[in-house]
Amino acid sequence: MYNFGEELKKEREARNISLEEISKATKIHINFLRAIEENNFEALPGEFFIKNFIKAYANYLGLDEREVLNRYYQIRPKLNFKSEGALKQIERKNIYFYLKIGLIFLIVLFFAYFIIRSIF
Repeated sequence: MYNFGEELKKEREARNISLEEISKATKIHINFLRAIEENNFEALPGEFFIKNFIKAYANYLGLDEREVLNRYYQIRPKLNFKSEGALKQIERKNIYFYLKIGLIFLIVLFFAYFIIRSIF
């Protein structure tokens, strides 16, 4: 079976380039680069980021990004990505969390205003 990540890793090692070097140059977290080399695409933030991470990785190694992406597209249908609905639900939970924090902050400011006003 074709191993996309292993092929990229071999290319990187043949050029004697470390993951740290690629991470610094591309500003992609080293854990994401490891996930690509291990074909662990579920650990990455989403399809848009996966494509851009692969492009940046390929460019840094001096590989043709289109060719590398085409090889990725060959294995993509076999991958099991999180559903868009699950991702939207996670985003919604994050929004509610920040709204709650903002509301608490406003309440604290409101009481602080009246306490300070009553003192002066």
